[in-house]
Amino acid sequence: DILNKFLDNFYKSYTEFINGNKSNILKIYENNSLILNKEVNLEYRNSTRKVTPIDILEDGSLLVKTLNNEVERIISGEISIRL
Repeated sequence: DILNKFLDNFYKSYTEFINGNKSNILKIYENNSLILNKEVNLEYRNSTRKVTPIDILEDGSLLVKTLNNEVERIISGEISIRL
């Protein structure tokens, strides 16, 4: 029963996503994100630095604020957070 509900919800969300409606999926992701507005370590281009993710863009990239208060768009990298 739980698996059926999961698959049904996944199918609905996936169908919306492939049909171009990404806003619903992004809203769910934002609401359940453990990293937004929290300081994290970003491993990107052979370096590690502290940043604060502030938004997830429609293309899936991450908008982060650096320690210098600059805003950058990150397309790929690895995020680590201590809970």
